[in-house]
Amino acid sequence: MAAVADTSAAGRHLVVVSDTRGRVLWRAGSAQVLRRADSIAFVEGADWSEKSIGTNGISLALDRLTGMISSALSAEGVAHHIQRASSMFTIRFAEGEGRNFADMQAAETFRFTPFFHALLDNGIYVAPSPFETWFVSDALNDADFELIEAALKPAAQAAAAARPAN
Repeated sequence: MAAVADTSAAGRHLVVVSDTRGRVLWRAGSAQVLRRADSIAFVEGADWSEKSIGTNGISLALDRLTGMISSALSAEGVAHHIQRASSMFTIRFAEGEGRNFADMQAAETFRFTPFFHALLDNGIYVAPSPFETWFVSDALNDADFELIEAALKPAAQAAAAARPAN
């Protein structure tokens, strides 16, 4: 993990790993950045879950985006479940949470390719595999969400029309 962190004196970023409950497990950065993190108790073992510190911009963007995706898929009758962890999510084309490899394989993954390509055709690039994680940025603005929402209807229709290859 240390290879991904810029720990140089000029580094301005903090790389953090947390568990799904929001507890900080590991962090790395320059001495200056670590001192700033220390000053707000952003340290290993600290509870930075939403329940503990409140909602942040990324969580609001995540809620908005996953809500739009779920609404579009539901409107077309596509079985799905959005699995979330922190600011990441993935769409499982099946009811209920996937808890292991077998659950993930049992999903209707054939629906993902037309869903992906319809988004791409409408200017929205997402992770190109049903087994990859999507990351959300709080840099998304209302105009971005409008573009995404417009692309979701044809993408959901494409997923609904998809049939398994024989």
